Amino acid sequence: MVKRVLAVLTVALLLPCAEALAEDQAAPAREHPFLLFSGGDVASLRQRAGADPLLKFCLDDIQKASPRKPGDENYSWQETLEDLAFLAALENDPELTKQALEFFRSMLREHDAARSFAKAGPSDNWYGRSPRAFALAWDWLAGRMAKDQKAEVLPQLEDWRLQAAIGVALLISTSKPALPQRTPVLRRNG
Repeated sequence: MVKRVLAVLTVALLLPCAEALAEDQAAPAREHPFLLFSGGDVASLRQRAGADPLLKFCLDDIQKASPRKPGDENYSWQETLEDLAFLAALENDPELTKQALEFFRSMLREHDAARSFAKAGPSDNWYGRSPRAFALAWDWLAGRMAKDQKAEVLPQLEDWRLQAAIGVALLISTSKPALPQRTPVLRRNG
């Protein structure tokens, strides 16, 4: 059951990428439909951290850990990508945004969806990590990307979405449904 939920979540996270790819270029610009935060939420997180110690701790922790270097044995490239993209959105720093965009694009070039899914087994924790990282990076960086960067990235994201959908279908077709367990009914005497 957990595998199915994770698989459906993976496909759902990549749907905004597919929608962006399908958009007509002549369509009027509209705000990006964020997965976790709206554009206004991201901008206000730093201000809200002053009144919320837990939020401040979390944001400070992400900032201390980033930029994580690719290949650091303590962090996966997926965690590094998510952190860089989030910080780029949060800080609105042009240099950090450039670094996050370069890392995002390089990871898409380096990690082919079909080969990655073939290499990872359906029970592998990695199975949903890459699509999630790419979806969140797109979510947080799309508004900061030039048209040519979007044109490069969107077909690769679409490939990840399609491979994730194929993986979900295979996962569902090969997993045996669990039989419902009967719970004994306790009756009171008398």
